Amino acid sequence: MKLKSIRSERNDISSNPETFSTKVSEQDMTDMLTNKIQDDTEVESEEWQRVEVEGKKKMKIVKSKYRKEEYIKHTQLQFQDFLQHVSWVKTQYTAIRNLKARLPRNEILIHMEFAENFTCINADEVQALIETAQEFHCAR
Repeated sequence: MKLKSIRSERNDISSNPETFSTKVSEQDMTDMLTNKIQDDTEVESEEWQRVEVEGKKKMKIVKSKYRKEEYIKHTQLQFQDFLQHVSWVKTQYTAIRNLKARLPRNEILIHMEFAENFTCINADEVQALIETAQEFHCAR
């Protein structure tokens, strides 16, 4: 969401996270925010946060308010996390490409993405379900 708002200020920035991470430095980000936001301004921001809904934790867009200095610090921390995430994704896909290139004939590579936060089931629980012929499934 912050990338979207930054793009509204600098239309030369790509919406592609990898491209963005190479074009904008942490100092660029800080300078842009420092110059754009007036000193006594309260900044309202929309962010994904885990909140409790009907007794369960769910990701929702939440509006937050910050003083200028708080907002800049918060954005700097998120930017560092974002750059680390982009680095991990690049590393992961490089490793997958290398594995595919060396994959022996008649073998397959399965890449499972756990972005859905599936829970693991203990092997004993699975065995108990099989023995009692109960239906089981992946839980989210």
